[in-house]
Amino acid sequence: MSGFGYTTAIAATFGIAFGIVGGLKVAPSAAAWASRTVLPQAFDRSVFDPAIFDDWGKWPSSLQRQSAEPTDPELEPNTPVNALSSPAARDYNRAMELADQAVSAYLTARESDEGDRSLAFIRREQFLWRASLQKLAAIPQGSNLYKQAAIKREQYQRLLATADGKLFQAESAFLTDILSGIQVNPDLVHITLCQIDPVETRLSAQTVSQSASQQDSQAQSGQIDGDLCRHHRGDQPMASPASLIKVPVAVALMHKVTAEKIDLDSEIYIDPGNFTEDAQGAVIEVGNEYPLRKVMSSMINQSNNTATNQLIDYVGRDYIAKALNDLGYTDTYAGHKLIGDRVMPQNPGSRGNRLTTNTMTAMMVQIYQLETPGDEELVSALVSQHDQELGYEALKDLGPAVHWIGEKTGQNNRVLGSTLAVKIGEERYALTVALDHSGDVVAMQQSIRAIAAHLLETGPLSGRVER
Repeated sequence: MSGFGYTTAIAATFGIAFGIVGGLKVAPSAAAWASRTVLPQAFDRSVFDPAIFDDWGKWPSSLQRQSAEPTDPELEPNTPVNALSSPAARDYNRAMELADQAVSAYLTARESDEGDRSLAFIRREQFLWRASLQKLAAIPQGSNLYKQAAIKREQYQRLLATADGKLFQAESAFLTDILSGIQVNPDLVHITLCQIDPVETRLSAQTVSQSASQQDSQAQSGQIDGDLCRHHRGDQPMASPASLIKVPVAVALMHKVTAEKIDLDSEIYIDPGNFTEDAQGAVIEVGNEYPLRKVMSSMINQSNNTATNQLIDYVGRDYIAKALNDLGYTDTYAGHKLIGDRVMPQNPGSRGNRLTTNTMTAMMVQIYQLETPGDEELVSALVSQHDQELGYEALKDLGPAVHWIGEKTGQNNRVLGSTLAVKIGEERYALTVALDHSGDVVAMQQSIRAIAAHLLETGPLSGRVER
C-alpha cells in the first residue's frame, strides 16, 4: 500500500475530514497539523522514548476523533473511553494518542521536500505504530475494550507494514547507489546486508524486550529482520546458487547430527558414484572413509563437490527439505548434487537448487550468533575458507577497523557469489552478493569493498543493545 491508497487507508482508519479538490480527496496539509505540534528540527535516535512525545502530533480540535463509548464493569454504562480509569482504558487511550501522532508523522513526511527530514518522520511513524500496537496488545481479553482493541490492532498492523516497507526501501537505496557508482547493472545483482548482533530499539524498556522477541521470531523463521538488514533484489532467487548451496546442506547436516545425537568423529564412506570434478587441492577421495566433521569442513572451506554429493545422500533430500523448512528457509531447495566440468554423479536429482541472498544472509546471521548446536563447527569451516579471492581480497586494505571473519564463495557459468561475515568497528555483519550471468571478480570485489566502506563511514544499521 502506498501513495493515495495509504492516505485513504489512514483517513478511513481515523475518520479524517477531507476537502474535495478537482474531484480528488486531499488530506489536510501537514503544515496545518504542525501548527499545533512541537516538532523536532533534527531526528535524534538517542531520545526515542514515548514519554517525550506526549505533546507531539496533537490533532487539531476540528479533526478530533470522537470518543468511542465502550463500558467498564466498574463504571456506569456508556462512559466515554477518556473517562475510564482502568489499566485497560489507560492503555487504549495511550494507543489512540500514539496513533494520532503516527498519522501526523506520516503527513509531515509526505509533504517534506527534504530527504533526510522525510526519512526521519517515516522512522517516527514506524515507531509510533509499534508503540500503539504494544499498548493495544496489553489489553486483556476480559476487558470490554478488547474487541475494539483487536479491530484497531488489525488496522494499525497494516499501516505499520506499509511504514516498514517505505522505510526499508528508503534505507536500502544506498545499495543501488553503490552499484551505479561502480557501473554494475543493478538488474543482475542480488545483495543482502544484515547486522548480526542484537540492537537497541527506539522504544521503552518493555518494548525493547518485546522487539527482541520479534527479532528472535524472525531469526527462527529464516527471514531477515527489517530493522537490521538492507537488500537489493535479495528476495529474488539467484540465477543459480552454485556452491553457496553448500551452506544450507551443512545446516541441514548439523540439524540431523544434533537431533539424532550423531558423533561428528564417526566415519562415512565416500561412494564412487558421488565423484565429480573438484576445485584444486580437494582432499576427499572416493572409496575412502573420513570423519563426518572432515567431510563437512571440506565441503565448506575447500568447496569440495564430491563431499557435498556424499552428504546429500547421507542426510537425504527429504530430510534436507524438511530441516530447512522447519528452520524457516521455505524458499530454499538444496537437494541437487554438484556437477563439475564433465562428470555427472549418480542420482543427481531432478530439481535444481534454489536460494536467495536474503535467505543465505539470514542463515549466516543465525550461524554467527551461535544459537544452534553445531554453529561453532560451521563458523570454524567458514573461517578456514581456502578461496579468499572475493570477500577477503576486497576487505583486506580497508584498514584496521575492518576484519574478515569467514566466507563461502560460489561460481558456475550462471552466477558468481559470496556470502561472508565481517566485523567493522564494534559491529559484525553478514553480507551476500551474487552477480547473475557474470564471472566479474573485480565487480564483486568493488561491490563488497564499497558496502564495507559505507558502513565504516556511516556506522551501524541500528544501535546495539547494551547487555
